[in-house]
Amino acid sequence: MSLRITSHEDGPSGVIGNAVQLDEALRTASEKARTEKKLNGVIIEANNGNRLLLVVGSEETVLVFNFGGEDPPYYASKGMSNNDEPLMTCYITFQHHTEFPRKHVIPFADGVKAVHQFLDTDDLPTCVNWEES
Repeated sequence: MSLRITSHEDGPSGVIGNAVQLDEALRTASEKARTEKKLNGVIIEANNGNRLLLVVGSEETVLVFNFGGEDPPYYASKGMSNNDEPLMTCYITFQHHTEFPRKHVIPFADGVKAVHQFLDTDDLPTCVNWEES
C-alpha cells in the first residue's frame, strides 16, 4: 500500500510506500515544525481517499480521520483528558490555523503507531480511541 503525505501547502506531496519511508517523512516533518517553532498538521491520504491528519513537532499530537476525502463525519483521537483547555494549536500544512481541544491530545508515539496502521490498512486505525466530532 502507499500513502500521499502533504506537510506544506506550497510543496509537493510525497509518496510513502513502506514503514521506513513513513518514519523518515514524519521525522523530517517534525524537525521542520520544531525549526519553525510552529506545530504542523500533516495530511496523509490513502489511495481509497481516506485521510488522516497528524500534528507534528511535539511529544503530543492530535489525529483526525475521515473516510473518502474532506467530507464529514470526522473522527478525532480521544486522549486521557475530558477537558477542552488548554487547546493545542497547529497550522495545517503550515497555513491553516487550527485549535484542538485537550481531550483530543494523545502521545505522539501513539499517533505514529496509528499512522503505521493506516499505512497497512488504509482504514480507521484501531490502536487509538476515537470520538466523532
